[in-house]
Amino acid sequence: MALSLTRTTDGTVSNANANLNNNWTAIETLLNGNLDATNLAADAVGQSEIAANAVTTAEILDAAVTLAKLASSSVDNSKVAAAAAIARSKLDFGSGLVNADIAAAAGIVDSKLASPNNSAYRSVMEVVVYLTSVTANTRLFSYEGMQTASGAETDAVSLLYLDDANYAVAGVSLKLQVRGQLHTNATAPAITFTFGLYPITAVAGGASNLTYTAGAVVSGSTVAFASPGASSQNGSSSGDFAFPADGFYALGVVFSGTSAASSAFGLTTQLQLRAV
Repeated sequence: MALSLTRTTDGTVSNANANLNNNWTAIETLLNGNLDATNLAADAVGQSEIAANAVTTAEILDAAVTLAKLASSSVDNSKVAAAAAIARSKLDFGSGLVNADIAAAAGIVDSKLASPNNSAYRSVMEVVVYLTSVTANTRLFSYEGMQTASGAETDAVSLLYLDDANYAVAGVSLKLQVRGQLHTNATAPAITFTFGLYPITAVAGGASNLTYTAGAVVSGSTVAFASPGASSQNGSSSGDFAFPADGFYALGVVFSGTSAASSAFGLTTQLQLRAV
C-alpha cells in the first residue's frame, strides 16, 4: 500500500490518489501490532527511535543475539550464574594455574596433586650392626654396636628426638613404621629377632658408665623374624602406627634366646615417616 500526499495548501492536505481516511485506517492497522520487517526500509529504525528500556528479554528471540553483538568485556564473573557449570574446556588458563591463583584456604588434598608425596615413606633414622653371638635380652642400637636397654655401658645409644610439630602437614595425620632387614651366614641363628621403637625414659650412670632406661616398646612398632634360615636375606615392616608423644627414642631388638654357635648376622633398621 502506497500513501501519496501531493501537496498542502493553507493547512489542507490534498490527496491525488486516494481518500485520506481510507489511507489512515491502513496506517493504523500497520501500527496496531501488524508492523514487521517487511514494512520497514533497511536501517529505518535507529537507536534514537527506540524508547529507553523498550526492548526487554521478552522481545528478543532465543538465539537471536550473536557473539558479535556483545560489547568487549561485557560478560564478567557477575553475569555467570553460580549453577552455570561451565566446562573446563571453555576456560582459558593461559599458561596454566600458578600459585597466586590458589586461595590460601583452598585446602587442596594430596589426591588432587599430579605427584603427591606426603603419603610416601621417608626414613628419619637408620642404624646397622653386625653381631656374632647374642643371648636373650633387649638391646638398643648404639654407635659401636648394641647395648642393653637398661644397664651400664660405655657407648652412647643412637637416639632421635621425635616432635610431631617438626613433621606436621595440615589436614593429614602423621604415621610411623619400623622397617627391619636381617641377613645371616651359613649357620642359622635359631632364635627370633623382634625389632621395635623404644622411648628412653631416663639416663644415669656412675663413674665412666652411662645407663639408659628404655620404656615399653611403642605399640604397633614391632616387626619379628622368627628363626631365619641359614644364608638368608629377610626384610619386613611393622606397618603404620600412631606418632608417639614427644621425647627421645631409640631403635632396638629383642633376642629370644642364645644364638647358635658360629652364627653371624647383620641387622639394619629404619624408622620411617609419612602423612596420610
